[in-house]
Amino acid sequence: MTDFLLFSLFLFLAVCWAIVTILYYRFLSRLRSHHRDVWRELGSPTMVANNSAQNYFAVRRFLKQRRFIGLDDAELESRACALWRYGNHCLVAVGVILLAMLMLILRSDLGTG
Repeated sequence: MTDFLLFSLFLFLAVCWAIVTILYYRFLSRLRSHHRDVWRELGSPTMVANNSAQNYFAVRRFLKQRRFIGLDDAELESRACALWRYGNHCLVAVGVILLAMLMLILRSDLGTG
């Protein structure tokens, strides 16, 4: 039972990561293709080649401050809102799931000792 639950939680985390990665890619693609000056201002972030902590936090600040609204781009705004909302929900879920997984592992270890 514990193994199945741990696997299920891990699978949920993998799905969350995949969805956030897709949303992040779509957001960066739109930003790069339609607002290149803003994209450069954020450090020209990409998914792999130029993906640094500095760029990540610049993008997070951009989303948190809702600077995308001033760009008058409904598609970018939709992508940014989805990324911000879903990304934050997944971040909370990851914390809760990691705690739950730790508790299950500890409980399992204590029960067999």
